[in-house]
Amino acid sequence: MAERKVYGASLSTATMRAVACLYEKDLDFEFVQVDMRAGAHKQEP
Repeated sequence: MAERKVYGASLSTATMRAVACLYEKDLDFEFVQVDMRAGAHKQEP
């Protein structure tokens, strides 16, 4: 199980920069897709 979670939209350049750094460092992480168009980032967890 990954210790790190990356929350974001798969087409977001900011998210992809973070993911690229994690891949470059060969670190385990879990990607959690957030649907910005549906307003998922504004909902209660």
